[in-house]
Amino acid sequence: MSLITVHGIEMVVNKNNTNDVHEYIHNLFLKDTHEPLRTINKDIISYPNSTFLWASLVASRMIKAFAAGKTVNKLQAMLDDIRDKLDNLFSRIFNDTNFTAEQWDDLQHIARLVLRPMRPLSIEELYAALMLQDSAPD
Repeated sequence: MSLITVHGIEMVVNKNNTNDVHEYIHNLFLKDTHEPLRTINKDIISYPNSTFLWASLVASRMIKAFAAGKTVNKLQAMLDDIRDKLDNLFSRIFNDTNFTAEQWDDLQHIARLVLRPMRPLSIEELYAALMLQDSAPD
């Protein structure tokens, strides 16, 4: 997925992470032997715009929905709905013209911290990174 904003910045958020997504989702769904979840597993892994964060959040949501009694058709409908919304989410965020210059800088900084790491940052790591940036001399 390439995000090109009106400000000329391009962020590519899913290069070289296919194997990581596949391994994580495969291991997560190995814990559950229900056939409906294995089908959803394959759909999540095969989604072409899948980022690690997206895949892990969606997988968790699908497992919880299945545990709550959702049918395979409901799970598939949920997944389709999530995909449709994701396709436009980043574009809407990064093309919002209501941001001030400071908000735009903050958004770019947070996006880099969330999207660049090889693995998702913990809350503590994200907090530390944000504090380091705030304390850096101008």
